[in-house]
Order: sequence, then structure tokens, then C-alpha cells
Amino acid sequence: MSVIGNSPNPNDISVFKTVNKQSITGTGDSSYNLSYDVSVPEELEVFVNNVRQEPKIAYNIGSGQITFSEGIDSTDDCYIIFQGSRVGTVEPASNTITRDMLTSAVKSGSAIVKRQALNSDITHTLNHTPTDADHMLLFVNGLYQTPDHHYSVSGTTLTLGDSVGTDSAHVLFIGYS
Repeated sequence: MSVIGNSPNPNDISVFKTVNKQSITGTGDSSYNLSYDVSVPEELEVFVNNVRQEPKIAYNIGSGQITFSEGIDSTDDCYIIFQGSRVGTVEPASNTITRDMLTSAVKSGSAIVKRQALNSDITHTLNHTPTDADHMLLFVNGLYQTPDHHYSVSGTTLTLGDSVGTDSAHVLFIGYS
């Protein structure tokens, strides 16, 4: 059978991930411990009586637990498929990445990342001049902010939108010399 892309190495089983499953025996409660770590509810496929549940509506996650919008009874059949655990990473072997595999910015040494903390003002003078808003990243309280929607940049002037709080704001400048 032909494949598109790289053929998997049949001798390297680490690239094949199994899907983890957890069954929940209902007690009438709405919160249960999860057997595996997950970051967001969408990493789970949750079924109650073989009906798939909608993330953030029928259930949510937090602190290693799943919390349902309604309690799970002992007569209910509930199981969870951990889809997020199927995503694996493959680390390239030592000395296998060549210069030709890198972007021109990395080859020339111009892919520099610099950081600047912001105060609570709406308008800021930047320490560096990004080419445009796409060459910088703005994070507020750890959340990425999108250009044009949350902020604008013109030269060294950064203007935050009204909806952006600045409790902990940082700018990362990317891709300039």
C-alpha cells in the first residue's frame, strides 16, 4: 500500500501511540479523578450511555478531575477516550539537522527574540522597532493577544485595545536583526 509523506519505520514502535481509555463507575457525583493528565477538555472524547458529550457544555476539566454538568449514576455507562495522548513528538537524532533545513532568518542569525515588560498604560514606546505587528507577540497574563483586535503597532508605538488588561504584559520581538 502506498502512503503520502514519510513512511513509518516498522521497527520503531515509539512513533505509534495507543489511545488511553478510562471507565467511570457513577456514584451520583459530578466530579471524578482522571487517570491521565489533559490540558483542555477538547483532548477528551467523553461518552455517557454511548452518547458523546460536548466539551465545556456537558463536562469540563481542572485539577486532574472531570466535572460533569450532571451527576453520573451507577446505572450510567461512562467512558473517556484520551485523544490528546495520541499526539507524540519525535526528537531528531543528534547531528541530523542540517543548515539547509533552517529558515533563512535562523541561518543568518537574525531570528532574535527579545522581551519587554509593559506597565498599565494603554500606549507604550517599544525598545525595538518590529517590521510590523506580525513580527512581535504580545502576551497579557500569559494569553496571546492578536494584532488589530487587541493591539496595534506603528513604528515604536504600541497601542493596546480597551479590552486588554495589563496586569502582566510582555512583548516578544521576533525576526529582526
